[in-house]
Amino acid sequence: VNEAIASCAVKTAWDVQAACIVALTETGAMGRALAKYRPIPPVLAIVSRPQIARQLQISRGVYPLLFTSDDEVHENTLEL
Repeated sequence: VNEAIASCAVKTAWDVQAACIVALTETGAMGRALAKYRPIPPVLAIVSRPQIARQLQISRGVYPLLFTSDDEVHENTLEL
């Protein structure tokens, strides 16, 4: 399933000339699947664990963004 979604996401990003592809991933599998298709726009992989972020750093064109789920972050989000 990840492969089909990644393939379609890269093709769609190419068709609409997207500036980047954003992927929410727990295990990093989606980030790696997107990198497999070598998209022109960079892939921003949002992860919640530092280990997964480190692992994604070796994937071509994938830029991991570590997001921690703190209560303070949720409160700030609700204020927006």
